[in-house]
Amino acid sequence: MRNNKKDFYTLIILFGVVSLLADIVYEGARSISGDYINYLKGPAIAAGLIGAGELLGYGFRFVSGVFSLKFRSEKFLWAIVFVGYAIQAVFIPLLAFTGSWGIAVILYLLERVGKGLRTPARDALLAEVSKSVGRGLGFGIHEVLDQLGAITGPLLVGLTYSYGGYRPAFLILAVPGALNLLTLFYLMKKYYLLKPAIVEDTQKYGGSASDITISDRNALLYFLFVALLSIGFIHWSIISYYMSYELGKNASEIAYLYSIAMLADALIAIPIGVLFDKMGLKTLLIVPSLALFLPVFLVLAISTLFRVLSAILFGLVMSAFETILRSAIPLFVVKEKLAYVYGVFGLIQGTSWFAGSMIISYLYQTFGKITAFIYLPIPAIMISLVLLLAITKKK
Repeated sequence: MRNNKKDFYTLIILFGVVSLLADIVYEGARSISGDYINYLKGPAIAAGLIGAGELLGYGFRFVSGVFSLKFRSEKFLWAIVFVGYAIQAVFIPLLAFTGSWGIAVILYLLERVGKGLRTPARDALLAEVSKSVGRGLGFGIHEVLDQLGAITGPLLVGLTYSYGGYRPAFLILAVPGALNLLTLFYLMKKYYLLKPAIVEDTQKYGGSASDITISDRNALLYFLFVALLSIGFIHWSIISYYMSYELGKNASEIAYLYSIAMLADALIAIPIGVLFDKMGLKTLLIVPSLALFLPVFLVLAISTLFRVLSAILFGLVMSAFETILRSAIPLFVVKEKLAYVYGVFGLIQGTSWFAGSMIISYLYQTFGKITAFIYLPIPAIMISLVLLLAITKKK
């Protein structure tokens, strides 16, 4: 069957549209989660539990990966992707009908379970169809569309809430949720229609600089690199707390800075993905090199310039996590184990970022910003850079 790259781009864009619609649902619901818990008379810890749902989601990525390894079936991958998105499409709109903060928290947590279940399988399928055009470019296109959804969701919910309150704000999210399942169904049909070309492409495609075979030792070093980089990467929740508590910035300014971060994320996704396809793992050296400046800029963030630079750096590093760090995964494993390794990757990244955030938060509360932003993040990121240099070093 003749290889038509337009068909592969169509599949990649459809994967991106699916994530765009899913992010409209989740980011829209999350944008008012704290307010809604307060409206339902819930305690502050309830809002914190919703945040902890991210860790729950990363744990279920590993569970999903284990099952994918056990069944090793393409049909299973699609099934678990459908289940994950269906959980979101059903449970988030149900927030409109709950009068209990406890049930609201459970619904938010169930959505993260769905996210965890679907992500490794989706990434494995996306990596497969992206090979012809370049996995870096494929994941980059996906990230741009994903960020568009993350921006659109809160705007949609905010506008709907201003006219009708919480119930219509949550109910409106049933529309992108339903459209998402329809798009996913069309994507699956398109995928199987093009399956002969995908198989032919996988067998014959010569590859790019990113398709260099590397050793199991380097695979271990890579996951250690991801863990240490995640530990040293300061979470936005800490950044926003610091800017509010110590720098006295209001919610609107912090939200504006976060928008700058998300814009930087979207703008760099495709260029850095293309660079990865041309240069391979050496492109990853950019990530810890940029991440090293974030703690320093935060210490200097009393200046508007450094607050903006901090937001931009956060977005750039976040984009790298979502594009080129994921694009590198297929270099380490055979196709049959890809979903499992994506699950391991998610678990390592999520637990490491959570652990780092807890330590940084404690250090900030106890000793202040210099200790919190310098003593842990910079050494962790520097060690991650050394590990990455060991991987990319020519034998």
